[in-house]
Amino acid sequence: MKIAIIGTHSTGKTTLCKLLHAKLTLQQKEAYLMPEYVRMCPFPINEGTTLEAQQWILNQQMMQEGMYHTNDDKIIICDRATIDNFAYMHTAFADSEHDIAPHEADAVRFMQTYDYVFKTHRLPIAAKADGIRTTNEAFRETIDTNLQKLLQKHSIATVPLQKTIDYDIHLKDILALISA
Repeated sequence: MKIAIIGTHSTGKTTLCKLLHAKLTLQQKEAYLMPEYVRMCPFPINEGTTLEAQQWILNQQMMQEGMYHTNDDKIIICDRATIDNFAYMHTAFADSEHDIAPHEADAVRFMQTYDYVFKTHRLPIAAKADGIRTTNEAFRETIDTNLQKLLQKHSIATVPLQKTIDYDIHLKDILALISA
């Protein structure tokens, strides 16, 4: 089984993925945690990103996830999915001379590899400076809006997580669904 936690940055995805991985491991489940590849990107990100950076992030996500084969006994937990990685590319380059349509097609096609996609919400809580992601609220909101538009445009099914920062609630909801 492969699941992804998606949403704009600073909505608790990484923390939730780590907690879910720990919980599944305690339950003696074979679980693997795929990181958020933007954190390893050697190129500029956030508002000053480059097309090269966004291509690198999207390609890393697809390549690294593609190395894992899932079965009923193994659970792959992905911190982001290809569609929210593409939302950053779309935000930066949709109105440019760059042809990003092939990347959009790849991101959408790859979304079919997830069994569950859980979507976080951008809550009225300021982003914390972590040295990687920007704390610019307008940028976070733009990413969230563009992600929502992409999900609707491509009819990508997601399971919306409750609008709370209580990770125990999110864990309970996710575990109930994936264990059913």
